[in-house]
Amino acid sequence: MKMSDLWLNVVVIFGTGLVVGAIFLVTSRTKKCQTERIQALAQGRGWAYTPIRKRLTSGYRLEGPGWTLEALTWSSGHSPEPSQSDVSQHTHILSRTPSLPAGVVLIGPWSGSAPNLGDFGRMMMNRIIERYLGVANADLQEAAAGGLNFQRKYKIYAQNAEDVKAILTLGVEQALSEWKGPLPVIKINAQEMRIEVEGKHFKTEAEILALTGLAEMILSR
Repeated sequence: MKMSDLWLNVVVIFGTGLVVGAIFLVTSRTKKCQTERIQALAQGRGWAYTPIRKRLTSGYRLEGPGWTLEALTWSSGHSPEPSQSDVSQHTHILSRTPSLPAGVVLIGPWSGSAPNLGDFGRMMMNRIIERYLGVANADLQEAAAGGLNFQRKYKIYAQNAEDVKAILTLGVEQALSEWKGPLPVIKINAQEMRIEVEGKHFKTEAEILALTGLAEMILSR
C-alpha cells in the first residue's frame, strides 16, 4: 500500500470518528435537555418524576393527582429485517378512581367506513374489543356522539349510552378532534381509565400536557 493511500485511510477513519462522536454528543445533550425540561415540568406541577432505565428500555414515569403516566422506548434485542426496526415506543396514562362509570367505554381511532358484515362483523368487533380492553363478551354497542370532525377520526363503543354523554364533554371532544400526532385509544371501565398512544414516546411539555389535560378532563366530568 502506498504511503498516500495509508494516510488517506487514516484521515477517513479519523473523520468518521469525529462525525460519530459529534452525533453522539449532540444526541446526548438533546436527551439531557429533554429530561431536564420534563423534570422541571413535574416539579412545577407538583408531580413525582421517576426515570426508567433498563437494559433495553428507557423512559420516565410521572405521577399526578389520581393518574400515572409512562413514556417508554424499548428494543426487542433481536436483529430485524433490513427494512424493519426493533425499536418500539408508546406513552400511556392510567387512572384508578371510584368516579368512573360502571359500564365499559372504548374510544379509538377510525378511518373510512366499514361494511355491514352481520354476525361475522360482530364477532370481529368483539375480538377487537377484547384485545383493547381485555373484556370478553362485553356486548358493546356503537355510540353515535360528537360532531362530524370527531366522527371522522374516532369510533365509540359502550355498554351504556349515558356513560358516553358524561365522558364526551365539549372539552374532551375538542381535545380529541384537535389531537396532534398518533391518535389515542381510551379504555374505560369500572376499575380504571387508560389512554394509550402507540408509536410515540412523549418528550415535550406540549405533548405531556395534552395527555394529562385530556385525562383530567375525563376524570373531572
